[in-house]
Amino acid sequence: MDTLTGGLLHWNSLSSPEVDGLRVLLTAFVSVLFLVSCADRFDGWELLSRPSEAQVRDLVADDDHLYLATLGDGAYVSSDEGVSWNRLPGTEGMDVHCLSVGKGGLHLGTAGGVFRFDGDRVELDGLEDLPVWSLDGGDTVVLAGSVGAVYARTGSVWRELPPGLSGVAITAVLGLDGETYAGTLGEGLWVLRESIGEGGVVHRWTRVEGTPERPLDAAEITLLYNDSEVGRFYVGTMWGGLYLAEETGFFKLRGLDPEFKYVSDLIFVEERLFITTCGIRADGLYSADLDGRDWRLWRDSPHPARGVVWLSDYRLLVATEYEGLYAAYPPETHRLKLIKGEE
Repeated sequence: MDTLTGGLLHWNSLSSPEVDGLRVLLTAFVSVLFLVSCADRFDGWELLSRPSEAQVRDLVADDDHLYLATLGDGAYVSSDEGVSWNRLPGTEGMDVHCLSVGKGGLHLGTAGGVFRFDGDRVELDGLEDLPVWSLDGGDTVVLAGSVGAVYARTGSVWRELPPGLSGVAITAVLGLDGETYAGTLGEGLWVLRESIGEGGVVHRWTRVEGTPERPLDAAEITLLYNDSEVGRFYVGTMWGGLYLAEETGFFKLRGLDPEFKYVSDLIFVEERLFITTCGIRADGLYSADLDGRDWRLWRDSPHPARGVVWLSDYRLLVATEYEGLYAAYPPETHRLKLIKGEE
């Protein structure tokens, strides 16, 4: 018998009014500690300011600001984590489909090309008059997906990547390990790879097939997300849930239950996976482990949700299409909420 067990048995064998009273107090104290450490600390959603009545399309963040994209009312910026918003100058009346933050600043994919915000003003950055449905602002190369083509900008020059995706909207783009991925609206996922032909090196788009049980060839791709720190590459779809890259290079649907959800955004927080969903089954915010297991729908989740970011006070901020922005503390993390006035 160890010392701790023996001590507890001895303590429980004692009996007197004083000891009984102390035992009750100690039991209550231990119970409080257990509840504080294990309880679901979710205490509801806080509705934040809503900068526009227009439909929200995207939400992204850098180290100091939040950015919100709308259809018909331009893009907005917040420097106080969603408490107040200002429209980016020059975006009045603009249809902004997507946003991307990188070393080159904030890029806006619009109905009339790519625009860039340098901190002071928004200017046309290229692909004028082309509808841009997806962006990936890498460190050295910016990718843009339009209709039937993917474009890459190195320095100040845009170039069209090799053809092979004609007639289809490119709804997600990603540069990864020297390869370019393109997600399409109804034609699945493609990757641009090198091959050796008669004339030398040839770059050709190749379809990513997925698995026989969960094919990707006709999927409507909504997002491509890679996080090198956790070693995960995810593919979000419009009605087929979420796919995860396997070592074989294929993608396999994980247990997002029920399936057929429009996956609109994805982030990692403390080794947890969070996704927003919208569309017909507009359930809002889900979370799971990194492998996409044990999915949980957040209580009273705002929906349909278009984007999610992690705030400095340990809350998650969710942007809905029309209902506004909502913030809440994740019940599944181990961080305690900040107390007002506490450093």
